[in-house]
Amino acid sequence: MKSIAVLYAALLCAPNGVMNVYASEKQLQEKGTVRRTKKKGVTKKKAKASTSMEAIVDVAIIGAGFGGLHIADALLYDPLEENKERDSPTVMVLEEKSSVGGRAIDIKFDAAPDVWVGMGPWRIIFDQFLGHRLIKRFGLETIPFSIDRGANSMTARGMRSTNRTKIADERFFTDDPSKGFIDFITEAIVAASTTDRYDHSGGHKSFITDLFGGEGWEQYKLNFHTFRGDYDLFSVWEELVAAGRRSFFLSGEDRINAVRSIVGGWSVLAKALAAAIEFNEKATLKLETEVTSVDYDLKDDVYVLTANDGNGQLKIFAKKVVFSVPKSAMAKIQGSIGEAIKSTDGYKSVAPYPVAKAAAVWEDKWWEPILGDDDNDGIYNQAQGFSECFRMIPYNFESNYTANVVHTAYTGEECAHLIDRLSKLPKEVADAELIRHLERMFPELKGNIPMPLESAYIFHDGGWHFNHPRTMTHEQTHEWALDPLGGIHKARVMMVAEAWARARGWVEAAFDIGADALERNFNMTIRPNVPGFVEGSRDYWPPKQPFEVNWPSKYFGDGRRKAKESLTFRQLKETLEDADVKRQLVDIIEFANTL
Repeated sequence: MKSIAVLYAALLCAPNGVMNVYASEKQLQEKGTVRRTKKKGVTKKKAKASTSMEAIVDVAIIGAGFGGLHIADALLYDPLEENKERDSPTVMVLEEKSSVGGRAIDIKFDAAPDVWVGMGPWRIIFDQFLGHRLIKRFGLETIPFSIDRGANSMTARGMRSTNRTKIADERFFTDDPSKGFIDFITEAIVAASTTDRYDHSGGHKSFITDLFGGEGWEQYKLNFHTFRGDYDLFSVWEELVAAGRRSFFLSGEDRINAVRSIVGGWSVLAKALAAAIEFNEKATLKLETEVTSVDYDLKDDVYVLTANDGNGQLKIFAKKVVFSVPKSAMAKIQGSIGEAIKSTDGYKSVAPYPVAKAAAVWEDKWWEPILGDDDNDGIYNQAQGFSECFRMIPYNFESNYTANVVHTAYTGEECAHLIDRLSKLPKEVADAELIRHLERMFPELKGNIPMPLESAYIFHDGGWHFNHPRTMTHEQTHEWALDPLGGIHKARVMMVAEAWARARGWVEAAFDIGADALERNFNMTIRPNVPGFVEGSRDYWPPKQPFEVNWPSKYFGDGRRKAKESLTFRQLKETLEDADVKRQLVDIIEFANTL
């Protein structure tokens, strides 16, 4: 079997696929929701006549990412009745791009045509029930895809080890290696003498650089920012509610005790959802249609969306509006409703974060002498470089072309910008830079890492979303998104994208906030009524079993040591309510959120 390797670089999990499903004018007219008129005043001799079109629907959904696709599908089909059509509203989904699913983009290289390369979200974990249910409904195949969080090969400043603490102690970036990185930097940050310095500094980067120097800043990003999802849980108590909610409302056969990947990638599910929407006679999916403004007509009590599909202007009149777009797309939507949303504290609390990915194919598995042959039943090892922009995760897709794929991930914004710069360079220059970074990560192989057969680079300016420090928590933003304007717009205007959800960074976050929007604004329950889950209530206590968390010691431990303790949520809440511990945790997260 020919062995070809695929390398992913700079993964930033953020949900969202590729499809070509267009709603034609004829289809719209057949549904009785459209009238088309010719615009006056086109005087250029060779200009194509511009036209306008009007549509009237119950629900207008802006964005065909997973949030928009999911809520449209749920409105059209009752998930608890297994795809049986119900008395549903008329729905129109409008997407600016020519594809659905947002960043759920899966590609294939000519050298490995039967292997999908996920350039966006790529896994689903055991407790993400809503995603698993959709996968099961459409009959999609999945494969095991668990990652060993303990990298079996780590490098930092020329040292290789399997022990993070050893690296932190022996290759420390300060003159005092006696303390592990986490102890050292946390003590410095929370020290009373530095609090005022932070408040009066020119910014977080200048503050950390002043304390620890340039390499200290890079180490800070790698040690804190790479794992910020862990610490978001501990920043405020509400985030723990969200985690418990996802963990405990599953039961019986719905629980899938594995981390898995969809065969073909998440874009396959996006295509399936889009096809189901387009198939329904009460729905319309329009791609390459940019919504430019959303207004409210008080006299007619209707929302007016203005859009452009390349052929002319489109006016949509809707009873309800669902915004399923990230912050960068929302920023472009004008009109009284668009501007009102952008003026709220909830909107301002969310901070877009740049992300990027790269992928490359090799003839041989040149990394195998160091990482070994990874064929252990879907549990994948990894190599991590603390001074580079890569985390390599080999995984074993059986193929006529490849027996191994390497997925490398990194969440630092500087590395995302590196990939962005590489994407704009000639291929041979970009690939040479990729090799240079890999040689720093594998110094023993310097001069022996071949140029890839093929490569691809992708950058998203706002792929992940976090909250600005000292604003709202993720849970508070989630609640705001369900009713961003209130008053006469209550239950009529809502935000359902992953960017506004409580547990971001997974496709499930978009499904979760969509399920809440359906319950709150459409009086429609799509979650099962199972033990441990109280419908229509925010009180999920106490859980039926302890929630096992990676609970850090007082200063998170030397070299980022984690102490695992099985704590009930009530016990964990009591720990968080300790003023000293809470101050340390919240400050760390607020500082990290400024990255």
